[in-house]
Amino acid sequence: MRSMPVALVAAIVGALLGWSGRAAAHPVGVSQGEYLYREGRVYAGVTFARRELADALPWLRGEGGGESVLAFEEHRAELGEWLATRLSMSSGGRVCAASFDGMRFDGDAVALALSYACSGVADPLAIDARFVSELARGHRHIAGLMVTANRREDVATRERTELEFAEAEAYQEQWREEHKDDHRERIP
Repeated sequence: MRSMPVALVAAIVGALLGWSGRAAAHPVGVSQGEYLYREGRVYAGVTFARRELADALPWLRGEGGGESVLAFEEHRAELGEWLATRLSMSSGGRVCAASFDGMRFDGDAVALALSYACSGVADPLAIDARFVSELARGHRHIAGLMVTANRREDVATRERTELEFAEAEAYQEQWREEHKDDHRERIP
């Protein structure tokens, strides 16, 4: 039987990757990121147009020179590492440790899941989307951060890769306070 934390992580990663369902006919020049902060961890689901990644990363091209699903599959770990080293998170000024959690295809897009273990207070919670500068000129990364029921959005560009979200910890503390009496009695 799975432990609750593993099941929770699996559910969150599945939801973030499932979010990319809107990625069919994913536009080149735009990546989308959904970020969820919970109890010192950030779960990220980032969706790209496969063609744009293949244009920027030659090892994702097939024999004909275009993007290749097989090349993406063969370089899954390398692609995860590429993103994990170019998409960093920090909480309260401390860098969070990244890990690559998975990849899936969705139409002409690819969705990557990462998680970040953060220490310290999450004020501010910052995203540095350095990968934007390695993609097509004019690329934008639309980032949506969810903390409890509060959603904030911002856009990273080549000129502005760092995004900062203040009050993340305050939102989570407020949610804890509002739900401190929520519990269910155990049924024998």
